[in-house]
Amino acid sequence: MEKLRDEGLLYSRQGAGHYVMAPPASPVGFSRVESIADVQRCYEYRLTIEARAAALAAERHNPAALQRIEESLELLRAATGSHQHREDANFSFHLGIAAASNNDYFEASSRALREHIHVGMKMHGQALMSTGTRELTVVFEEHTNIFQAIRNRDSALAHDLMFGHLAHSQARLFGGGGLDLRMK
Repeated sequence: MEKLRDEGLLYSRQGAGHYVMAPPASPVGFSRVESIADVQRCYEYRLTIEARAAALAAERHNPAALQRIEESLELLRAATGSHQHREDANFSFHLGIAAASNNDYFEASSRALREHIHVGMKMHGQALMSTGTRELTVVFEEHTNIFQAIRNRDSALAHDLMFGHLAHSQARLFGGGGLDLRMK
């Protein structure tokens, strides 16, 4: 009980008992993924947010942040070499870039979108694996190029490469088109 109280999950009132506290509200909250349209909307959002985060990561990273991104890239390299798609390593790579931007909003929004991003990455991975290993290698090269631009502090290139990477991912997943999301 004391541990739960220390973690802010329980409170006690003298003579009235113990009560579970409502979990704190997330600073950013998104509804669950319910349709392919939600995945498309997530890509649209990521195109803007993650491209800017990559540009800032190129300008602001420190050695520890760069190492975190590189470690994720090595996991992606190993997965590609084994002809596998690893959503966890992919998410870690993108989250590392958000953290390297030195702007908590980028990392918080990425974490809040984790479920949406995971669904899109899983679908993208399945699409990649169905086309053979060549596309998997192309995606790894995209990640490598983004990392190199960040490491070289080339913010414009990092932005453009991240935007291109996400646009390619979206196009591979949606067959170059997409759903018509116009309001009716």
